[in-house]
Parts: sequence; structure tokens; C-alpha cells
Amino acid sequence: MLKKPALYSGYTLAEVLVVLMVIIILGALGASAFGGLRDSVLGKQNIEDIKQDLQLVQQKAMLLEKKSDEGWIYGIGIDFTEIDQGKYTFFKWCSPFSAYGHKLTRSEILAYDDDKNIGYNELNYGHNASLPVNDIVSGGLCNRGGGPSYITPLSGLEEGKLNAGFNIALKSDASYVVFESVTGRVFLYKEADDLNPYGLPFNYNEDGEYLDNGPLIIEIHRNQGKIVDEIKIFPLSGAVTHDVIKK
Repeated sequence: MLKKPALYSGYTLAEVLVVLMVIIILGALGASAFGGLRDSVLGKQNIEDIKQDLQLVQQKAMLLEKKSDEGWIYGIGIDFTEIDQGKYTFFKWCSPFSAYGHKLTRSEILAYDDDKNIGYNELNYGHNASLPVNDIVSGGLCNRGGGPSYITPLSGLEEGKLNAGFNIALKSDASYVVFESVTGRVFLYKEADDLNPYGLPFNYNEDGEYLDNGPLIIEIHRNQGKIVDEIKIFPLSGAVTHDVIKK
């Protein structure tokens, strides 16, 4: 007697489980690869944004377009104190003088009277070579006149914003970059604290002597793997380097 052919054919449970496992593994590998690629692309974009903004601010400082009623501007800078939140801001450092020519506008160190120590001095127009981060004036114009120097937002340039999702941090005591007007030279400054409510120069001691403290360093930690993008901004020359580090 002939056997009737089976009406239905299919896979065994074991075969189905093997196929599912293969799909899951391939999916996980694909997701990991995509995540790494996404990190690489967004991380690269962050780095290019920082580099471009540094170049743009340096150009603005060297060209120095002042309003007719503005006084002399020591320089134009970038505040990186909130880089860990994925943002940074731009500012102008306003001098107390109406025009270039005073000793403090011609000094080798920005706003420096070499007869006095670097820091705050009431008899020396306030901040002697120190960045007045505790004296911020809104409006974007350097036209207050007289008194200590101060900083004001740089008009026409929105705050810099980085792609979210990365662990970003400053890895040096320098938190501010200032490009000197006309020359474009770079000066680095520390963040204010309880002892010093103003930004002291990062690469100079209180006597105005140069210190080889190195550059301002920004680290961007990628989410996939132990890879860190390290951006360095060097004083005086303003050179910017980018290194990829595996930790």
C-alpha cells in the first residue's frame, strides 16, 4: 500500500531557533557597526565646527570691524567653560580706551602694565592682563568708556553647539581663547574661581614671564569603543591639532 504524501512541510523547532540566532547576531553586529559609523561622522562634524569657529573668530579679530562709537577692543574670544554641555560662546574684550595707543593696548601681553603684577589692580584700569569674566556687559558694543575693561557678547555670531550624546570635557586649566585685535595672536585664560574672580593668563606668571603650560585641550569621548578625539589649541600661534587616541 502506497503512503500518502505529507500535505504540509516545514522546519523543525531547532532549525527555526538557529535561524533566529543568526539574525540576532547579524543585527547586533550591524547595529554596532552603524553606531560606530554614526559616532565617527558626528564626532568629525564637532571637530570641524570647532576648527571653523576658531578660524572665523581669528579672522574677525584681525580685521577688527568696530562700530563708529566703539572704543578699542583688546581682542575677540571664545568661552569654552560650558563645552561639557555641548556649547561655547563668543565675546569681545573691551578696553577702557577710545583708540589704540595707550601702553595697555601696545603691550606684548594683552592689557598688561609691566609695572604691576598680573591680576586685579584698582589703580590700573581694573584687570591687569586678566580677562574680566566677572564683568559681562550685554549689548555687544564696546562703548561704556572709562573704568575697568569688560567683555560683551560678539554680535552676529550665534553660540557654538555640538552634536549631543558625547562626553566632552576640557582637559587643561585653560578655558578661554582670545585672539588679539589686528595681530590675531592667541592668549589662553583660566576659568575664574573663588580665589580669583577673573581669568588669569594660562601661559604667564604674575610677573609677566612666559610659562610653557601647553595648549587648551578639548576631549570628545566617542560612545563606541574607547576612542577619544583630542583637540589642542596652542597659545600665540593659534595652531590647532586633532589627534585620535585609544584609551
